[in-house]
Amino acid sequence: MAKIERMVPIVNPASIEEPPTTSPFEYTPIKTTVDGIRLLILEPAQDSTTLINCRLIQVTFAQKPKYEALSYTWGDETIRRKITIDGHDFTVAQNLFDALVHLQHRSEERVLWIDAICINQSDISEKNSQIGFMPFIYMRAKCVLVWLGIVNAPSEQESGGKASTVTWRSIEPDPVLRTLAANPYWRRVWIIQEVGLARKILVHYGTVQRKWSALIESFWSNSETRDSLPVKLQKQIDEKYEDGHTLQALIWNHRDSLCKEPRDHIYSFVGLGVDCQDGFPIDYVVQDLLGGQGIATAEDLARDISQSTQVGLGIGADQETESPSQPAKILVTARVSARIVHLGPTYQEIMSNFKAVTAWKASINRHLFPSEQPSAREESDQFLELLEDAEVEDLRIVESFDRDISVPKPQTPDCLLFADQNVRNFDEMQSDKFVEPEPTSTDPRLFLLGGVPDYGGESSGKVGLAPHKSRVGDYICLVHGTQKAIVVRKEEGKVRVIGTGAAAENRYKAEASKEDDVNTGKRFGTTKLTFINPENRLDLYVDIATAYQLMG
Repeated sequence: MAKIERMVPIVNPASIEEPPTTSPFEYTPIKTTVDGIRLLILEPAQDSTTLINCRLIQVTFAQKPKYEALSYTWGDETIRRKITIDGHDFTVAQNLFDALVHLQHRSEERVLWIDAICINQSDISEKNSQIGFMPFIYMRAKCVLVWLGIVNAPSEQESGGKASTVTWRSIEPDPVLRTLAANPYWRRVWIIQEVGLARKILVHYGTVQRKWSALIESFWSNSETRDSLPVKLQKQIDEKYEDGHTLQALIWNHRDSLCKEPRDHIYSFVGLGVDCQDGFPIDYVVQDLLGGQGIATAEDLARDISQSTQVGLGIGADQETESPSQPAKILVTARVSARIVHLGPTYQEIMSNFKAVTAWKASINRHLFPSEQPSAREESDQFLELLEDAEVEDLRIVESFDRDISVPKPQTPDCLLFADQNVRNFDEMQSDKFVEPEPTSTDPRLFLLGGVPDYGGESSGKVGLAPHKSRVGDYICLVHGTQKAIVVRKEEGKVRVIGTGAAAENRYKAEASKEDDVNTGKRFGTTKLTFINPENRLDLYVDIATAYQLMG
């Protein structure tokens, strides 16, 4: 049986006193030079009659703000309730007022994004601009809060205002479950985007909070609600990375959804349609490296590196090159994952600029085969979420080498030739007309891989961060036991090591890590390879310092 959490005592919004009249709240124009939004700070309530006091702040996406986004229906806007924002009067519709009452914490502030408050609804220019950000807003929210209004759940009258847990029947018809399934919220067109882009969803109705998955399971388990709108919505969410999730399909599947503006039947799907990612106009040195002198002998380092990278592949020193005048080299065996087919925005750009995000998503459609696109879309979303929590220290694994590290290869290794297969734009990359733009920043850049082989759970992801000296056509290689990916370039008679990057995990491993709440203290996953096929194996004999830099 599914359990429902009651987070707060039952509150009657009507019992909350109206705040004394003050001067009306006036918006400060939102900055347009950078992509940003307003956030509502909902102050804690001391008791069930505490006034609704809030503050509004402006933040940029580059600040990586942490907030929850509210998804709800505006309801009857003729019934207005007063709250205070920064000490001034502000009125909201009754349904939003009820949500604020029930979402208030008792001891801490809550940071929310709510369209009716955070967007100046009387400023058409701002409204048009902010609505364009809405896919980004819901995608970047740490949680989307679905508010279904005040619903009388069983035993509320008997609870006496105390927090409680209610067990729902999952087989017998439940009148409250039917009421929830028929809620007008499900017919609101914008929820398709708001819920579809969410990373995490919590459903609130009255004093009850439930996980989205638990509520959908309850609907599915009940014969009377199995074909309800929320169940159909979940099916759309399950397919959101697939090619069938086009704008036309979304409009047709949700043609009966409600909205105030007829144009919203198109605009509300733009952020979710896989064919709309181009956007849509909405107008409304060595000792220092090793840690100093005396930190370890060369033999110690060689042994440590070999132990950390061994996958039963005979890793060791290059005996042919070892001589008094030519230091021993370490064999680093890597698996060639795939070739970079596109370099996207920098880390800073993807965190701060909505247009950079849409351009990046559009590049997946342009540079990968249709069969590769669904997994790439999902891995991209997972990787961008991971990057939001990344600190400067985490990004140090992505670096371009400032010295020439080349490994002689008289003939092009088979592993690189193998990686060239199944690349959609291979001929374009080989063309004399192809010119790779010079990097304008030293920040890491997102990369997209084409033709990634399928090795099940050990498959590489198709996205990641590459050092700024990387180019389209470089290869991403993985080494067992390290978080770093190695970036190599094929040159005449040699393979050159460009630097190290961070490769995303494939979508199944990334989702499992997220669900299991794995916390190893490392932002990027450690590569674990149980085997390397001969056609994917690249042997790199490098000096000890370089090996340490590659593996450290």
